[in-house]
Amino acid sequence: MAVEAPDPKTFSSWEDAFQYPVPTVRRMEQQLRNDIAGNREKLRTLVGASYRELLGTAETIIAMDGQMHEVETYLGDVGRKCNMRLLEKSGSNLRLLEGQSRMRDREHYRFASQLAVLRKCPEVISRLLRKGGSVLVAAKVLVISRLLHKKISENQKTHTYVEAIRTRLARLRQKLLASIDRRFKTLLIESTSLVDAMCAYSIANSSSTTDILRHFHRIRSEAIFAHMQKRDDGGGNVLQALKLWIRTLQDTQAIFPRQLSDALSDLKAAPFFNSPDVRSIVEMDHDVHDEWIGEDIKNFTPYIRHDDLQVETANQQLTQWASTTLGKYRDIIHDLLGSMDDPNFIVQLRRRTIELWFSSHSQAAGIDRPQVLNSLRETFTTRLTCLIADRCSILSQVTSTLTRTLHEWQPGVSGVSPFMFDDSVIYMDTSNGARPFIEALRTRVYGSNDQIKEILQGCQTWLDTVHAFETLIQGLRKLRWEEDPDDVDEDDDFFDQRNTLLSETDPQTLSDALASAVTEALSTMRTTIDQMAANLTKDRDGALKSVFLLRILREFNQRIPPSMEIPNISPSSIQTLQHIIATSVIQTSLPKSRGRIAKAMKRDRLPQRALWEGTPELPTMPSCWAFRLLHVLVKEMLHAGRDIWSPPAVGHLKVLLRGALVEVFSAPSNAHSVGDSPAAADGNDGPDDDDDHHSQPTPPDHLPNGQTPPSPESSSPSPFPSPSPSAEREDCQIQEAFDLAYLDHATLLVVGKADHAGTTDAFARLRHARLQHHPGLPVESRARVNTAVAEYWRRTTLLFGLLA
Repeated sequence: MAVEAPDPKTFSSWEDAFQYPVPTVRRMEQQLRNDIAGNREKLRTLVGASYRELLGTAETIIAMDGQMHEVETYLGDVGRKCNMRLLEKSGSNLRLLEGQSRMRDREHYRFASQLAVLRKCPEVISRLLRKGGSVLVAAKVLVISRLLHKKISENQKTHTYVEAIRTRLARLRQKLLASIDRRFKTLLIESTSLVDAMCAYSIANSSSTTDILRHFHRIRSEAIFAHMQKRDDGGGNVLQALKLWIRTLQDTQAIFPRQLSDALSDLKAAPFFNSPDVRSIVEMDHDVHDEWIGEDIKNFTPYIRHDDLQVETANQQLTQWASTTLGKYRDIIHDLLGSMDDPNFIVQLRRRTIELWFSSHSQAAGIDRPQVLNSLRETFTTRLTCLIADRCSILSQVTSTLTRTLHEWQPGVSGVSPFMFDDSVIYMDTSNGARPFIEALRTRVYGSNDQIKEILQGCQTWLDTVHAFETLIQGLRKLRWEEDPDDVDEDDDFFDQRNTLLSETDPQTLSDALASAVTEALSTMRTTIDQMAANLTKDRDGALKSVFLLRILREFNQRIPPSMEIPNISPSSIQTLQHIIATSVIQTSLPKSRGRIAKAMKRDRLPQRALWEGTPELPTMPSCWAFRLLHVLVKEMLHAGRDIWSPPAVGHLKVLLRGALVEVFSAPSNAHSVGDSPAAADGNDGPDDDDDHHSQPTPPDHLPNGQTPPSPESSSPSPFPSPSPSAEREDCQIQEAFDLAYLDHATLLVVGKADHAGTTDAFARLRHARLQHHPGLPVESRARVNTAVAEYWRRTTLLFGLLA
């Protein structure tokens, strides 16, 4: 059993521990070591928990030691300084030091307050301008900021910061003036707001009433011209500019000089800093900074010359400005109207502009109202007159196109009309009224083509333009201007006549301008066409070109409505063209029958003698050559164009044909010769002359069955007695007289003309010479011949419809 180690706490000294055996000592050592480790852990735990408290205790001890040293020092000083003179001197120095300190604090507070207010001034001005606040309050704050800047600038320590504020205030001043100018330019501002803006301008620039009036007029002029420069297709810019001009007259008369002078005088009555509108600004903290703002700033009132403008001077400046601005306004309107091409819009703008002036002119006292009205009238009338001249001159383009077409004429291509019965017409759709079919048929009947349609389209455009101007002028005549109930002026009779000026004088001016422009355009076209017609007489394709030109003139004349009272274009040229066409037709058709006529004039035997009727026997139908002559003539007329043969054109043709027939029958080679044989007469024509084929004897080798012709002695007698040669020649003359009478009926003029009287009488004399004075015809026979001629022409008229 092990011996328990003794408790070391019972030892009185360390030597007592070595009285035991070594193992026991070792166990005591081990026990002590364990106790030391346990106590160390306990101490560490205890010190760790109370460490902050121990530190605090140590600091408290140190502080108490320092305080004790200070107390000892103070007690030592008290002991040394306890005498009256030192106490009085110390009190006096203390009071002086405190006064200087308070003075420095006051200057510091004053500077701080002024700088704080100055720093807030740009923010206040910016807010008022940004949110549309009062420009008058902003101007007052700007003046206060100037005063504060001048005061603070004396301190060199804040030079950089104050200069930055001054730069910002300079920019805000420009914005303030721009905002004032915008208020001057607008129409949506009341009179009181306008007066405030003028006062703000006066404060910001230290301007007098005269300067304000001059600046106000300049800004309004710029606004008027700015409105005029805006592009507005509805003409609102013109009306807005005129409204602004009228509003300027009204505002100037209402504000200058009395109302503005009173407002400026009120500004001078109270200091800006203490005015209610400035004290109501929260950002300036009046409750805090009023005590530290200098009296010179708080009591500042501006010096403004508010009584330098008299009523007479204001009216004189207004009259001068109104006259100058109105002149420039008229010039700009003239330029704007120059870019407008719609006459109806111009007339509407004229009505709206003049109505606007009538509704406001009674409030513009002192302005020459008749002069303004006349200026507006003349501006619009001048533009409409120029527009009429320009629009009517487009007829020259038609003339140019026509000239170019004739100059670039291509035979067989130009002027060719489509065929009447081609497949495109036959199989054309005829539903829904058959309008395309009717139009195509009309185009072919009247010989129209693309070239003619193009030229006629230009003519129709010109006619529509003239008709539109006539309608517009009639609308101006019917327009009536109502009286203004506010316009009561017994001494001014001008506006009593405004209906006469606007509804009679101006329309008459435009009507005269339209008539002059139409006359000039038609005269130019007539001159050009006359020259064309004169040149076509020597042109190789003159007939085709004449047909082309005649169709255009006919269609153009037909499209002129009777209400326009425009005369037909170039009647002399139409006659010239008809003469060219008729000459071409006769020159083409008559040579084809000249041989037949010559043979008929020289023959002594009449093949159609067996067809004579009556007692005595007389001819009842013309010779083949006469019938063929008319047939060929009508065929050539149809070839030229069935649509061009109006009664005057047919009359020209008949006159020329009668004259040509007179020349043919009066030629010496066509005189009737008794000794000429039929064979000789037949030799003048070719195989196409069928009228005398029956008079040719049959050759011997052409008899049937090889028979030989019997001799005159062995032949059987004829049942009809053979006429004598003199009787045959007389029958030929009677037939010739019948043929001439038939041609006379065919070429008879319904209404004779003086210039064709000679030709007509020559042909009539030729007919009478061959019929009336024929020695073998009694009077009754002559009457029968005339009756037979008339009857045969009546039956054959439809065969020659173009001549009928």
